[in-house]
Amino acid sequence: MIVPLTLGDFLERAELVYGHREAVADEPNPPGGGLGRVTYSQFGDMARSLAVALDELGIGEHERVAIVSPNAARFLVSLFGVSVFGRVLVPINFRLNAEEIRYIIEHSGSSVLLVDPELDEALRHIPVKHRFVLGTDTDPQLFLRKGAKPLISQFSFHEIVAANTHLLSNILRADSRVAAGGFSGRAACHTGDTSGIGSRRCPGGRSFRKRQTLSRNCKGRETS
Repeated sequence: MIVPLTLGDFLERAELVYGHREAVADEPNPPGGGLGRVTYSQFGDMARSLAVALDELGIGEHERVAIVSPNAARFLVSLFGVSVFGRVLVPINFRLNAEEIRYIIEHSGSSVLLVDPELDEALRHIPVKHRFVLGTDTDPQLFLRKGAKPLISQFSFHEIVAANTHLLSNILRADSRVAAGGFSGRAACHTGDTSGIGSRRCPGGRSFRKRQTLSRNCKGRETS
């Protein structure tokens, strides 16, 4: 039996089974303020809060939400708060210059930009319909709404497949070739190293510092 795992599945199960356990430990005292230590239950609440904030802005299904930020708790919440509820997150490497970031935002058609406080000034001139600087000032609007109920429900695997039938067809053809021994079952995953974990140069030429978010797996072990 094939049991697909989507972001919505991960979120729902984590809340149901490990709701009281710690999910994320944000960096202490980052620019804009941190979220501290967050349980899976709180994490789910914040993801739904962001989804409702996007609902109120009129951001519909399949619309793009760009984020320029190093690894931090708000970045992780945004991944779920955007993607689980029918929109598309566009993570942009914070090491790119302003014109490169502008190009990606415009080319992707992003109508919302979430930006790290350290990058606020450098990216202020980029035109975008809705813009939020991540931090304690915008947390009440984005992440801390109580009892948030998104208009767009969590997407199931079957709903995702229904919207991407051409992709499913390609996957099935590839699976049949693997089963027939046509080629190996390896998958190539590419990353542009946008995570920002570890040392980095801060805007303005300041010294390197570490920006890191710790997450806990299902058994409670910390991973970085």
